[in-house]
Amino acid sequence: MSSDESTVLGHETIDALLRISQQINSITEIDELLENIMDIAVETLSAERGFLVLKGDDNLLNVRVARNITKDQAQDMTGISTSIVQQVIQNSESLLTLDAQADPRFQEAQSVIFQKILSAACVPFHMKGKTLGAIYLDSRLDRQRFNQESLNFLSAFANNAA
Repeated sequence: MSSDESTVLGHETIDALLRISQQINSITEIDELLENIMDIAVETLSAERGFLVLKGDDNLLNVRVARNITKDQAQDMTGISTSIVQQVIQNSESLLTLDAQADPRFQEAQSVIFQKILSAACVPFHMKGKTLGAIYLDSRLDRQRFNQESLNFLSAFANNAA
């Protein structure tokens, strides 16, 4: 990534963080807020797909918002990488993979293999020290779509949104 590209991404990420702060302060309906959070994240990082998952009272994962994934795939979780999301929620740590197909962490992950995920970034969604869910973005088109700067932004974004 050139310094010009990094500067542009820097301005875009600052703008996105400001927009999410404005959304949080002006939107009272949680579903509308979650939709806007996902739109801003996907747009800012030029993700192919994305979703926001929250843990239910039963600790099962529920897809609350999805972008570029069919509603059926999101509901039955066949269109998402449960391997990556579960790892992020279980460890309460962000995860970045530049090439999931070659990443030894996902060698046995059926969801990653089946969906042909190349690049992915996923961060936990925390509130008051408790992991509530995760924000996940991926690309099946580009390796290295995301980088450490993308993951840092997504983490700051999730912390701000929570």
